Amino acid sequence: IRYQPRSRGLGDVYKRQGLSSTGQPVDIEYGGRISGRVGRWNIGTLAIRQDETQNVDASDLFVSRVSANILDNSNVGFIVTKGDPGSDRDNSVYGADFSYLNNTLPGGNSLEADVWYQRSDTPGLVGDDASYGFGLRYPSSTGFRGRIGFKEVQRNFYPAMGYVNRSNVRDTTADVGYTHFFDDSFLQSAFSVSYTTSPSPRD
Repeated sequence: IRYQPRSRGLGDVYKRQGLSSTGQPVDIEYGGRISGRVGRWNIGTLAIRQDETQNVDASDLFVSRVSANILDNSNVGFIVTKGDPGSDRDNSVYGADFSYLNNTLPGGNSLEADVWYQRSDTPGLVGDDASYGFGLRYPSSTGFRGRIGFKEVQRNFYPAMGYVNRSNVRDTTADVGYTHFFDDSFLQSAFSVSYTTSPSPRD
């Protein structure tokens, strides 16, 4: 099951089932998967019983992603995970996201946007357990173009079934540009202004 919103910052890939805390393969006792499409709904669900390892007891792991196509080219989705393949702690993650696409703007241009929110529940980690962000993009090969994005991964956000590059960070990006091609010429005029902050501690 792959979950990779454009804004990122969530667990990019929920694919740690069957792996130990060090990334080594672990035997799977049994499990099942459901994937497909029902009407406008896309469904992906995986549940397994992972064998014990030297330091971790056998555990039940579950991940489910459901999304629906809405409007003309947009979608809304939800994700739930349960279990921690790398430890004996309980862990749950719940999230929702929305992606918007409008490709009917004048001149063949398009507008893209997405927003997402996710929260983990882990014993011993209280508060500051969310991850969220948004992005807005106006791509164009000629004329004006621009984008803006924001994401925050809080200190105790822990998606045990996925990956986070770095927690307790806040990241903002923005840029605007313009490109003009002269008629009957290989010359072009362009400018671009960008603003990017490296992921920085929230406090």
